[in-house]
Amino acid sequence: MTITHINPATLHRNPAFSQGTLAEGGRTLYVGEDERLRVDVAWEDFQGATGFARTFNPSADSGQFWFFTPDWTELIVKVIDGDAVNGKIWVYVGSLSNVAFDVTVTDTATGESQVYSNPLGTYASFADNGAFDSN
Repeated sequence: MTITHINPATLHRNPAFSQGTLAEGGRTLYVGEDERLRVDVAWEDFQGATGFARTFNPSADSGQFWFFTPDWTELIVKVIDGDAVNGKIWVYVGSLSNVAFDVTVTDTATGESQVYSNPLGTYASFADNGAFDSN
């Protein structure tokens, strides 16, 4: 994971970013330039129950996920085209839950995947400023 300190004023929304879409019954979020990035989330609670997060409220570069009820946002995922800064696509995961989860982000153009894991009992958020090549 590479963390780069940047000035947000140097970032600009890529005009090729669309609205973002949901697929597979709300289990999968597509975001980024030409909806290039696929985001899937699996979770496990303290009783050993498992499932796939459902996503809602997509934008061109982010989406929210819920695990147990649509009234509770458990996770937010955002991607940024950092091409102008370091030639990479950046992935941010904001956790609002302490259940175990894996966020899998797949670059559908290359097939490359990154997995961001949160262990049970931990509130963790992640920033990866070098997740994928932007080209």
